[in-house]
Amino acid sequence: MEKVDLVVRSGKIVRSDGIFEAGIAVKDGKIVAIGEDYLLPKASQTIDAKGKFVLAGVIDPHVHMREPGIVEREDWITGTMAAAAGGVTTVLDHPNTIPPVNCARNLLAKKELVAGKALVDFVYLVGMALRALRT
Repeated sequence: MEKVDLVVRSGKIVRSDGIFEAGIAVKDGKIVAIGEDYLLPKASQTIDAKGKFVLAGVIDPHVHMREPGIVEREDWITGTMAAAAGGVTTVLDHPNTIPPVNCARNLLAKKELVAGKALVDFVYLVGMALRALRT
């Protein structure tokens, strides 16, 4: 196998089928191999995870980023920064903003506002906006 970007060695890999000691090789942001350390390719960066648990990123299916409109409570930078610090890699934003995301115009405005601010992956809950598009 060719050189990869990252190898995390000697971790305790946590999966749905159990916990086992192994390493992970990552190339272009994707896991390309999981196996015993001696089988993993050379890497540009190596992390020794001996004795540490290695988990997949968490998805938080219910967040309220409050931007636009109520940024004194939370905005996209602080909210996604906190998510990343806690191991959350994706958030599902529920509408609780001023103006609310209740039509296509407000959804597109929110999309433009958030561009470049989010530090993790995100999805908008747009059920109300989709209903508005159909009427």
